[in-house]
Amino acid sequence: MRPTIDELDAFVQVVEAGSFTAAARRMGTAKSVLSERLAGLEARLGVTLLRRTTRSMVLTEAGTGFYEDARDILARLEAAGAQAADVGGGIGLQGALRLAAPLSFGASHLGGLLMPFLQAHPGLSCQIELDDRTVDLVEGRFDLALRIGRLPDSRLVARRLGETRRVVCASPAYLERRGTPSTPDDVRHHDTVGYSHTTAARLWSFIDSEGREVTAPVARPRVVANNGDLIREAAVAGLGLVVLPHFIVAEALSRGALVEVLADAVPAPEPIHAVYLPERHLPPKTRALIDHLVTVFTGRAW
Repeated sequence: MRPTIDELDAFVQVVEAGSFTAAARRMGTAKSVLSERLAGLEARLGVTLLRRTTRSMVLTEAGTGFYEDARDILARLEAAGAQAADVGGGIGLQGALRLAAPLSFGASHLGGLLMPFLQAHPGLSCQIELDDRTVDLVEGRFDLALRIGRLPDSRLVARRLGETRRVVCASPAYLERRGTPSTPDDVRHHDTVGYSHTTAARLWSFIDSEGREVTAPVARPRVVANNGDLIREAAVAGLGLVVLPHFIVAEALSRGALVEVLADAVPAPEPIHAVYLPERHLPPKTRALIDHLVTVFTGRAW
């Protein structure tokens, strides 16, 4: 006998939730029901998909491959249902979304961008993870991630949403003590605060007054951190020059806690992308979210 849709859904939900308890809570059903469905699925297939102990749950080799197929089948069914609903005036988008985004950007801007989308689609739920690390979409079971900065080569699909302006700034006390740099080359003689999640911490990129990109080496950062807000606070404390997105330092600049320098050679802007896995059938909920983000990002200067 073929596996049922309920069995496939139970398996995928348990894998993505990380446990039977969490999956049961997400689906609004009993843990015993999910356990029975998974046992039935494994019996039909004649293989073990999940190895379970009292402390952990891991996919077997067979389970890893079957998870990708099951997820694709459910996505195709969801796409077909959404298309039929659009034609027939049905109930619209349904299901759960998992989204990853940088911490500082997510905390300050993502709510205003995302919540109208969720209000417009009451059948959707969303789990949002804010983390400045580059998360693994497969391991984290993410449908979509927002990333700021130049993307490394990968098998992910990227949709450009916009870009964020960056500025070089420091506290008035630091500039009084160490002087104000007038050219990018001057930066090498200053203390800096670096960002640990970038490979360019020792080389800053600028756009000069003629529109050319120039690079400037910097000294070893006095402080290195993995979060833009913490880097900003280090700069406010007078620990050195920083290069940060304007949305992180805007408030500190407006109250005079930081001062922008090198206005004639601004740091190269960083692109903002939505990235997702190259699925053969992108779920309608994911495609709809990407289209929404493209729309709300248009014309905004971050």
